[in-house]
Amino acid sequence: VACVCILSACQKESFLPEQNQTKKITLSATMPQGSSETKMALIQNGRNIQLRWEDTDQLRLCLVQRKIKIKQVVSVKNISEDRKRAEFDLTIPESFSTGTFELYGLYGGQLSDTNPTEVILPLLPNESSLSGIQNRKATVLSFHQDSISTEHPSISVPLKHMGSLFCIKIKNAGGASLTNLGSIQLAASENGWAFNNTVGGDHFNLSNGTFVSETISGTNLPFPLNSTSIASGDTLTVWGWFPCVETTLWPELQLKMYDNGASLIATSTNSKPARNNYTLNGKAYYFYALWNGSTLSFTDTTLSPPPSIEDLTLNGDLLDCEAGNDFLGMVYARSGNIYY
Repeated sequence: VACVCILSACQKESFLPEQNQTKKITLSATMPQGSSETKMALIQNGRNIQLRWEDTDQLRLCLVQRKIKIKQVVSVKNISEDRKRAEFDLTIPESFSTGTFELYGLYGGQLSDTNPTEVILPLLPNESSLSGIQNRKATVLSFHQDSISTEHPSISVPLKHMGSLFCIKIKNAGGASLTNLGSIQLAASENGWAFNNTVGGDHFNLSNGTFVSETISGTNLPFPLNSTSIASGDTLTVWGWFPCVETTLWPELQLKMYDNGASLIATSTNSKPARNNYTLNGKAYYFYALWNGSTLSFTDTTLSPPPSIEDLTLNGDLLDCEAGNDFLGMVYARSGNIYY
């Protein structure tokens, strides 16, 4: 009797209808590596900016199989001890057939509703602290993976930076506060070297790695301020995130300050020379400047006034001198010899 019962149970179970179960894949996403890159909490460590996963982070995904494109938003479920790797669960759409699919992922920004393989770039924030950039998720990273099997239990992808952080520090060395500040700009006499997205709605195509519209490429990078004044002796620090044009060398730059009525306060008396290497995504770039109460100038990291001819003392007789944006040259005589 026992044998008959077991046999009957086996036969009955073999004819049960197959259960419709949702297929999930574990996605492991890793932060970009390298000490020279910005490293999703923005943590400053000297001049390096470390980017790490937070417990509330999400990824925006687009799953593509032939002409089918499905968007998903997935929340982090596991974070590694060093917070550089996080795991997410993505769901295989019911409309997908068995086989392979493409996966696009995004941190920061938005995926377009009309074409979810395009990123809607974040607007330039109306304040420019590092914490404000973090809270707005204005640092955008992405990935693209081909030929993922619908039967694969897990995949691992590296995130890639879509832009860089830029920081400007201005010290007020004048005797009075600098007030009514509205904005500052890195400005050039030519365009096409930076994407400044001040209007909004501009897209980046994840499938081919290109900007859909280059109308955002202009002659300046504008930095809204998180303070409208700089007290005497204080330093104002502003941050911005911008996609880099990695195939274009930056031209000679000047720094401009505007008041809250958009009128020009000052243009730097000197300039940053044109770069001889490309600005790259995933970096942190710094600019230092000094306001002495009447003029604005670029400086080095010490925020000290740039040297002038008047500051120099010579043990000899000055014969000739020449000055430029980034040099001072002198010819002088001492004890019958000529020196440069």
